[in-house]
Order: sequence, then structure tokens, then C-alpha cells
Amino acid sequence: MENQEQSAKTEGPKVENLADKNEKAMSAISYVPFLFIIALLVVQQRSSFVKFHINQGIILTIIFAFGLFIASLLPFVGKQVIDLWKLLMMIYVIIGIVRVYNNKQAPLPFIGNLFSFIK
Repeated sequence: MENQEQSAKTEGPKVENLADKNEKAMSAISYVPFLFIIALLVVQQRSSFVKFHINQGIILTIIFAFGLFIASLLPFVGKQVIDLWKLLMMIYVIIGIVRVYNNKQAPLPFIGNLFSFIK
């Protein structure tokens, strides 16, 4: 019991969420390919948190579409490459959504710093 009280004192008070639930929902939606448009249209006054994640969603959508286009041009192995590409993009979507709910503004690995569309 004493250890729990002592650890609670050293941790300090819990910090309130940096983004409200609506901002988190719109930021999470923006990672699903092509659904960033909903966040762009619905959220009138965007915080830097929402802008960042919408930008990451746009990058992810562009890379996803480009990869599908290139993979569809490959004869014989195109279907397998498309399936692997979809799996990789799903992993990126999950990474992005987890970062939204952890209040992090870290760019996606390898592709997050390629472009900046929303300032």
C-alpha cells in the first residue's frame, strides 16, 4: 500500500488529453485512405494536432494509390504484390491511429516526412 502511494506521488497528476475526442476521431479517420477528406470538410478550426494527422493521412493515401497503380502493372505477380502492399498500408493505418490516441505527433516511418500539404 505504501509503495502505491509513493509511486503515485512521484508520477504527479495525470495530464489531460491534448486533443478532445472530436479532434482525435477526425485525426484517426484521416489515416484511412481517402477518408482524410471527411476530416478536411468537417473540422472547421483545426488545431495543429488535427492538421498534422490529416497531412499524414494525405501522404498515406497518395503512397497507397501510387503503390497499387505500380503493382497493378506487374504481370504474373501483381496480385501478390497488391496483397502485400495492402497489408503494409494497413500496418501504417494502425500505427497512425495508435499515435493519435496516444497524443503523439510523430511522422509515419519512412513516408511521414515526404510532403507537407496543410500548414
